[in-house]
Order: sequence, then C-alpha cells, then structure tokens
Amino acid sequence: MNYTSKMLQTLLSYFRFKNKETAGYKSVCGICDLRNLSKPSVVWCSECYEHLCKTCVDHHKFSRATKHHKTITNVEYNKLSPFTKNIKPFCEEHEDKYQMYCQNHESPCCRKCLLTDHRNCKDIHPLENIVQNVKSSSAFEDLEKSLEEMMKNITQIQENRLRYLFSIQKSKVDIENEIQHIRLQINKHLDQVQNKLIMQLNTEENKVVEEIETFTELLKGKEKEIGELLTNVQHIKTCASDLQVFLSMKQIEKTVVPCEQYIQSLFKDRTLEQTIISCSINNKIKKISTRIQSFGKIKISKQECNISLVNEREKQAQIMVDVSIDNCTLKLIQKMNNFGSKVTGCTILPSGKKLFCNFSPARLILVSVDGLIEKTISLETTSAFDVTPLDQDTVAVTSPVDSCITIVDLCRQDAIRTFKTHDSCFGITIHDGHLVFCALNKGLQKLDLQNDNKITNVVTFECSDESYVTSWHDQLYLADAKMKAVVCFNTEGEVKWKFELEETILGGISVDCHGNVMVASRNTANIILISPSEARYKHLLGWDDIQDSPQAIDYDKHTKSLLISCISGSAFLFTVKKNKCS
Repeated sequence: MNYTSKMLQTLLSYFRFKNKETAGYKSVCGICDLRNLSKPSVVWCSECYEHLCKTCVDHHKFSRATKHHKTITNVEYNKLSPFTKNIKPFCEEHEDKYQMYCQNHESPCCRKCLLTDHRNCKDIHPLENIVQNVKSSSAFEDLEKSLEEMMKNITQIQENRLRYLFSIQKSKVDIENEIQHIRLQINKHLDQVQNKLIMQLNTEENKVVEEIETFTELLKGKEKEIGELLTNVQHIKTCASDLQVFLSMKQIEKTVVPCEQYIQSLFKDRTLEQTIISCSINNKIKKISTRIQSFGKIKISKQECNISLVNEREKQAQIMVDVSIDNCTLKLIQKMNNFGSKVTGCTILPSGKKLFCNFSPARLILVSVDGLIEKTISLETTSAFDVTPLDQDTVAVTSPVDSCITIVDLCRQDAIRTFKTHDSCFGITIHDGHLVFCALNKGLQKLDLQNDNKITNVVTFECSDESYVTSWHDQLYLADAKMKAVVCFNTEGEVKWKFELEETILGGISVDCHGNVMVASRNTANIILISPSEARYKHLLGWDDIQDSPQAIDYDKHTKSLLISCISGSAFLFTVKKNKCS
C-alpha cells in the first residue's frame, strides 16, 4: 500500500469516526477491548485515560491503585472540547505517568523527562501539588471571569454596532428628509416668485389690451364718420349740380379738417407708440443651474466609541495602586479672565481647547489652547447651565429655564437638535451612549441618544437646583448643594457610597483616573479632593490660590489637567501631580 492510499484510508477512518461520534456513537470499554470484548462504556477516567464499562467501573472503584480516581459519565465527557480530551496523564515519549511540573518550561514531566530534558531545571514541583484545588484557584477564576468579560464585551460591541447601524440608517433618512424639505421650500419659493411675476405680466398685458381696445373703438367712430363723408362725395359727384357740388365741398371740408388734425395729432403726441412687453430674468435665477453644482456636501466625521469595556482586573489593579490623596498637588499652568457674566459650566474638549457655558445670556465661549477666545456662540435658549462634549465638534448643553437639552455643532455655531426634558435640568454628563442629567426634584435621568431619544429615570430623589453630575467607568457621581454631600451611584441607581460635606455649597464635580473625586465648594472657595477608598478628603486649593469662588470644574484624564471656572468669568488650568499615579 503506497503513501497516498494510506492517507486516504486514514482520512476515511477519521470521518467514519466523526460520523459515528456525531450520530450518538458510544465508545467501548478500553479494558474489555484489550480482551477482544466489545462492551459499551459508561464512564471515563482521565487518570487512566480509559473508557470503562459498568463491570470494570466496579473493579476500578475498589482497586487500591485506582479507587481514588475520579470518573465522569460519557455525557460529561462529550462536553469536553477536543483539545481537553487529548490531554493525556502520561508522557507519550517515555510512556510513563506525569509526576512533576517544570515551572521554567511550563510543562508536566515524567521521571525520565527529569533525567533528560529537565535535568538542569531548578523550579520543579510535584504535579499533585500544582493541580491541587486548581478548579477553585484564583487563576482559574480569573480565566473564567476573563472569558465571561470578553463575551460581555463582544456582546456589547455587537449591540453597539447594531445601534450604530440603526443610527447611520436614521441619519440617512434624516438627511434625505432635510434635502426633500429644503427642495420643497425652494420649489415653493420659486413658485411664489414665478406667480408674482406672472401676475405682474398679466396686469401689464391687460392694461395695454384695454388701452388698445379703447383706442380702436374711438377709431371706429372716426372711420364711420369719414366713410359717410366719402359716400356723400361720391353721390354728389354723380348726382349733384355744380353749385351743389361746390357748396357741399365747402361744407365737407370743414368736417375733414378736424379729422386730419386728429390723425396728425396721433403721431405728434405718441398715441400710436407701441408698448412692448418683455421680461428681464434675475441673473441669480438664470445661473442657478450653472453656479450651483451641488445640493450640499456630505460630511464624514469620526467620534470616539462610547463603549465601556468590562475589565474588572484592570479596575482592581487601578484600585491597588497607591493613589493616596496626600500625594496629589496642583500646579497652575494658565489663568484666563473675562469669559462671561455668569459662567456655570466648563469642559476640556478632546482637542485641548476649553469651552465655557454662560448662564445668561445663554452662550458658549470657545477658548484656544493658548487661552484666547476663538468664538462666542449665542444660543436661542433663555439659559445655559452645563455642557458636556459628545465628540470633537459637538456638545450637549442644559437649559434649566427652558427645560431642554440642546445639541450644538461648534463648527457650524448653531443648534442641531433640542430635546425637551419636562423638568429643569442642570448638570450633565455622557455615559455609555446616554446623556445623564440632574432633573429638578426628580433626581438623575438619562436621555438615550441611540434609541428613540427616550428619557428614563436612573434614580429618583429631591434633586436641588445647580446640582452637577459626572461619570467614571460604570459609576455616576452627584454633587448636590441641598444634600451637602457627594453621592456615588451605579448605573442601576443603587447608592455605592455617600460622603457628607457639612457647611458647603457644592458646585461642579469631576473624577480622576483612580476614582478620586474632585468637587468645588462655592461658599468656602475650595476645591475638595475625596478619596472613597480612604474615606477622607483634603483641600487641593482655596481662596488664597485663585482669589475667587470656583463654580464648575472638569478633569481631563489624558492630560491630567484640572479646569476651574469661577462664576465671575475667570478660569484656571492646573496640572494635577500624583507622585505614584501614571
């Protein structure tokens, strides 16, 4: 039998086996098979690496060498993956049982392996000690959790892509509707302009026609009069005597002279001038087909994915890092002045620029990296309290007086969309595709930007005015002036912890990269740093540092910078230094 025939026979045998396996094929007992007996197995022993029938199982249970072996049923065995089934408890090279484990090579070893491949290895331990309680070990739990987290993350990404697909389709429909709406407006306007011009044309035509008809009627009277005189002249010529002709001629001449004068006057006074009706089409209308080559421009922009990946191990590692608030200090890197009359919100954009929210008149002030005002965007709302970035060029702004949230395009400098919130809204943050905001007397609510823009409650409580909210990982942080406390909620609205700060009127709130909370105290002119893990706080700065009362703050986790805006319009940018924080 040649090599090709052997390969074909091997492949056929493999597929026969697979077909039997998938068709409910039952394995035979390995021990009985050696005795040329065919008995179906009922259990599998991984230590013996054998299938056992019911009779052999009984011997297996009472044999001194195998009575401590753990067996599993065939149903459980079939649940194992192929690579797990193929893991043998003995060395295939030396046909000896594994007894030791080499940490250096991460490999099980038999006695002969120790004398050959691992004779120079130092970190070798009994295999029994290595695998003992492995199913309840932290390493196995970490592996299981990692796989579960990856499944959650993949599911979350798939759901995000489905929402993303829906939003793209919705954007397409919205753009088509906008194009159609503008087209209808243009058509309506052109129809109105056209009808106005046609009406003017009809008016002018009717005026000229009326003049011509009036003049023609007058000419008909003259024509009739002259015709009668001409008939008389002809009759006189043939029938009257010379005397009659002479005297009649004199009489007719008296009538003809005025007629001749009338006809001459028609030329002299320009009565016979013709009115020519023409139309001078507006050049902008005439050039609309040549100058306007496109209806608009489709703008493609990228924004950061708002998926928060599940990674408990990373969170745990961050918590374990020494981030004592005693190690935190501030260094002033920029001071800015006169940005508004009542600044209540601020944020650091992804570009590094700063954006300030002026309460009244409602407007946004965009400040360059260098601290210079680039533009001021006036809003149509009565008020503007807080702002949070959605992407590089788009932000969401709350308006307590108008009870709405406005999405503003910073490039176009106008509102894209407005959502009614039913109640006065104050602090706002973006979290997992939702706009989470403080609703007066209602608590924390969220607006779903991806699914029908539905507003739902996160947690209900007596939320005061001028309250602020921020987020970090899967947690929401509230600074409420009425409570005089900072409260941490999970996304289900359950309180994780509450830190009371008596005799303070709290303002803006932000969280650093390790979960330490920064909050502004308006009445004491302090920035307070809270450590939830240490259950204590410290003052980062006070009146002596900025000579003003802070209202709103924002911490940029990428640049480790803290932006502080004061209600008077001044602002400060600090670098947050942590000796043991990367």
